[in-house]
Amino acid sequence: TPLYSSAASDVYKRQVQDKEGYIWLGSTNTGLLRYNGYELESFDVLPASVSNNILVPDIDALLMDQNDQLWIGSWGMGLSKVDTQTGTISHYSDRPDSALVLTSNYIQSLLLDQSGVLWIGTNKGLQRLLPDGTLQTVGAADAAQPLINQRIWALAQTEDGTIWIATSSGLHQWTVQDGLS
Repeated sequence: TPLYSSAASDVYKRQVQDKEGYIWLGSTNTGLLRYNGYELESFDVLPASVSNNILVPDIDALLMDQNDQLWIGSWGMGLSKVDTQTGTISHYSDRPDSALVLTSNYIQSLLLDQSGVLWIGTNKGLQRLLPDGTLQTVGAADAAQPLINQRIWALAQTEDGTIWIATSSGLHQWTVQDGLS
């Protein structure tokens, strides 16, 4: 359920809590905020080298991993990882010079599965970031098993390990044994 601020234009669409108990909020107009129990603090999502003259990102996905790294998916500004202890920001985009080249900078969903794989759903496809740092594309339009639609709206995992992928045109499932179906 979205949280609303006193400013009518601010909608906090995503919330996660870290190991220290801080609550992190992703917003449509104010970017990333951390609530410490008393006040909201604003945090950078983009490194200075990227954020020059860029508006505050619209955050559509937030995820806290097992190492207390906060993953932030934005609408139009790619994927960022923030070390919640040091504040160090790593940023990934669709640019060829990015450390991880994404299918799109428009990220709508993130999922950390039971095996530690980060799934990244965008408006132009689905990718998996393996624990060893390898980035794989799943169901590309020209793949043997393509997604019915490349726009990914939501990702979920069931107890049996099946990944469910909601696209604009239907639902897929992915398993280690069978891949995409």
